[in-house]
Amino acid sequence: MSTLFPDHAAGAAGGQTLLSRPRLDALLERGLSECQALAVIAGAGYGKTQAVYDYLRRRPFTTVWIQLAERDNLEMRFWENLAGAFQRFETGLAAAMRRDGFPATVTENEIFQQRLRDALSPERQYVLVFDDFHLLRSESVQRFLVLNVNAFLNIKMVFITRARSSIRQEMPLERIAYVTASELCFTESEVALLLEKISAPHSRSLVAAIYRDTGGWAFAVNLVALSLKTTGIYESYARSAMRRRIFALLEKEIFDKFSRQNQESLLKISLLSQAPVELARAIVGDDVTLLESSVSFIHYDAYLDSFHIHQLFQEFLQERQDRLSPAATKETLLAAARWSEEHGQKIDAISYYEKAGDYDAVINVARGWTMQVPEDSANFVLNVLDAAPPGTVEKNVLYYVLHCRLLMSGRRTQEALAECDRHIRHFSALPPSPFNNQVLAGAYEAVAITGFVTAPETDRYDFDQPMARADYYYSLSPYEIKGQPAKMAVGPWASMVGSTRPGAHEEYIAALTRAAPRAANAMGGCMSGLDDLARGELFFYKADFKKAAPFLELARHKAGDHGQDEVVNRALFYLLRLAAAKGDAAGCAASLQKLEKQLEVEEYLTRHATYDIVTAWYYILVGRRRGVAEWLRGDLTESGMTSFLTEFANQIRVKLYHAEERYYDLLAFLARESESESGVLFGRLERKVTQAVCLYQTRDQAGALAALAEAYALARGDGFDLPFIEMGKDMRTLTAAALKSGSSDLPPQWLEKINKKSTTYAKRQLAVAEAFRRQHRLDDEVALSSRERDVLIDMYHGLSRAESAAHLNLSVNTVKSLLNMVYIKLGAETTAEALRAALERKLI
Repeated sequence: MSTLFPDHAAGAAGGQTLLSRPRLDALLERGLSECQALAVIAGAGYGKTQAVYDYLRRRPFTTVWIQLAERDNLEMRFWENLAGAFQRFETGLAAAMRRDGFPATVTENEIFQQRLRDALSPERQYVLVFDDFHLLRSESVQRFLVLNVNAFLNIKMVFITRARSSIRQEMPLERIAYVTASELCFTESEVALLLEKISAPHSRSLVAAIYRDTGGWAFAVNLVALSLKTTGIYESYARSAMRRRIFALLEKEIFDKFSRQNQESLLKISLLSQAPVELARAIVGDDVTLLESSVSFIHYDAYLDSFHIHQLFQEFLQERQDRLSPAATKETLLAAARWSEEHGQKIDAISYYEKAGDYDAVINVARGWTMQVPEDSANFVLNVLDAAPPGTVEKNVLYYVLHCRLLMSGRRTQEALAECDRHIRHFSALPPSPFNNQVLAGAYEAVAITGFVTAPETDRYDFDQPMARADYYYSLSPYEIKGQPAKMAVGPWASMVGSTRPGAHEEYIAALTRAAPRAANAMGGCMSGLDDLARGELFFYKADFKKAAPFLELARHKAGDHGQDEVVNRALFYLLRLAAAKGDAAGCAASLQKLEKQLEVEEYLTRHATYDIVTAWYYILVGRRRGVAEWLRGDLTESGMTSFLTEFANQIRVKLYHAEERYYDLLAFLARESESESGVLFGRLERKVTQAVCLYQTRDQAGALAALAEAYALARGDGFDLPFIEMGKDMRTLTAAALKSGSSDLPPQWLEKINKKSTTYAKRQLAVAEAFRRQHRLDDEVALSSRERDVLIDMYHGLSRAESAAHLNLSVNTVKSLLNMVYIKLGAETTAEALRAALERKLI
């Protein structure tokens, strides 16, 4: 049997296209050479995928092929799909993408872009193909593509779609080329060449009739060619009857010629949204050879290592899926679900489990996610659970906890609390049992976490009470916690207090001290050390370093023992800042070494990003801004629905803007942020202090003094002096001006104290910077370590960071860190500058 959509795997048998179409190749070549993106737009059966595939496989591109489906409208599933495509040639990048998760914010997208820069070679041309792009309606996923379509000159994008409307208007149209349905259609001469190629009848009148009846529609032309080759007879038919006749031809010319077992294998494969070779082999066994060589409308996709069924043939098979027995259907769906779960494709796994009716498995997969689930994924699982047959999910004790947690992740907090209240009232009235106790434990846990998260807005600190109830019911009926322990997400500040009311922080920490051990017991160590971190943070902001240090060390050890990596990171950050405030260069180095050790903790998913953030603060302190990670040099992101990671990055970007004297840009951002009175007090205070010194630097003394008075009002209740002191010489200058002006809003004694302490801080900052210069011999002859020299030599030989990492058996992030240190030592901003400086000094 001839192959209409043949296998195009390199070196595979039968891997040649039936008809080479240079006209199409030229269109695609021109589009990709002139523009950053190419859209191939036509309906089903026009050969869009075939044309792009045939063109790319003959070009020296590194192609990443992403086959989209309806479920890719979920951020998590799209990201799993994209990471899986990169897995084919860059495993390190794929692993990092899975760890980082979908970049929902500008900051997170900058991290992703940095990952790409580190992993991909600048000497290669990459092509990202998004097949069936019309299925993608998600605003967040399309926004991700808009942000990245022009980000890299050596990465081109191809969108294969049925609708021009799927290409967002925000994409710069002058940077997108188009290939349309009329251009994809066979010309009359191409129809003749195809018939001649397969040795089918091809008289001039016959070719004209086929072209007239099909309009050059690729699917119909190929199917007619197959029929002609087999029968030698052609009957004219109207296009309105095309689909019915095509399905009849598919039945007669393809499906009926297979054995019953082969037919069943094809129907099983049609149950899958995608058919990776490994999964297909697990489902149909030796019949996988049927897919590899025998079926006209299935081809092997080397980019995805997957079989692709043409849309119309898929529809044909789906109409016949009722020929499978219920047992065979369920067995196939469960096999696909288990395979997807094992390969990290959680959304696919949930979808297959739902179709198989295994809702316990749905619950187990979803419960294995982290405590913070993306909003769209949370709503997807909620829809699955809510659509379950009555009585199906209610018998699973984990359902009650999961459902409330998903409601909160879906930003439906009031619904979640109302549901928790219903569960508490209902199950409290029932006789005690392990099942009822576990439901009550989960409901109270959800109420406690909600109270903790909303504390900055409510100024209520009674979340320890429901946590105590959760721990009580957990102690009555303990349940096994499988997998990794729950990890506490921490923002830039541990104290979730927004109020300026004196004593509010003490109330919060007291509640946290009562709640933390309860949470650790009921939630596998979650919250361990968080109360000590908050206490150390409070003393730190009061500039009481002697009291702060022991609590920060205690937090680090407690959290480390229970896998609470974010708490460890923030404790080390405060210890670094504390050492800097004391002029203790050795203490700074010790904290940085401990932070570097966190990079070895694979379970800490944001370890590289948080390491970049903390070390950026240090590089700014010692006056070596070129050491700041590239992704942190982006724009400030306004608060609102930002993630904790974005808030943390913003805290550092504010410092960077100030150090770079970008006062007007920073003031514009701070003015917008000051419009909101919500949020953590420490964050609002730091921003207001920064606004005051920036206004003074722009010669707006009146505005500066007004902002300083506002900052003082925020801080005076609990005596938070540290944000003023850390501004060093700029605060010394501002407080001197305030004293001279005789401002009635600022007590002279307080101004004199801050002036003196900020002056001392500035001197100690200089001492730490001087120690850094001596340690790295920045004022003497430059000395590179052996590893730094090895990486620089690789750059000299034209290797990418990813290739250097493979060559030296290092991680890409380690290579990046080594290069950053080389830049610092050589006073360089780019690799080219570093190489030039190294050659001049004869270091390589």
